[in-house]
Amino acid sequence: IEMGPALALHTLVFFLVGQRWILHHNLFVLVDRVDRGLLWANLCALFFVTLMPLAAHLASEHPLGPLGAMTMCLAQAGLVMSVLWMTSYIDSRRDEPNEVEMLILRRSRISLGVQFVFLLVLVALCWTSPWFGYLGLIVIAIYHLWILGVTTGPDQLRELEASRAS
Repeated sequence: IEMGPALALHTLVFFLVGQRWILHHNLFVLVDRVDRGLLWANLCALFFVTLMPLAAHLASEHPLGPLGAMTMCLAQAGLVMSVLWMTSYIDSRRDEPNEVEMLILRRSRISLGVQFVFLLVLVALCWTSPWFGYLGLIVIAIYHLWILGVTTGPDQLRELEASRAS
């Protein structure tokens, strides 16, 4: 029972980081070439990924204090902003973008923008109660598992690879 909050937070962080890794993998299918700018955006995203375990530790040490939940939300917001930077960077350096690639990048940017604003609102709400942050992060995890898994899944990537082959 003592490990309950820490295990719950670890599970949440695992799913959030795992979902970003899958998004990262799907995003790099669209990359024509890697250059210094893309590497810096990727490194920035990695920085925020490494903050997630620290944030989970802070939250498990003081689950009812605002610092842990707020740090988790800020780390996710930074990660979302970094991935948004990567999508814009990839889009600006496309050699010959096709309709499917443009749709995937546009949908990703819209989704990331909404998540970023949502996370900033959660950061502010964490001052009143950390449960806003925890529940908001759970909503984001469910959103990625359910909505994004259905709309930007392997079928679109197969279609993209087929269009590149032709």
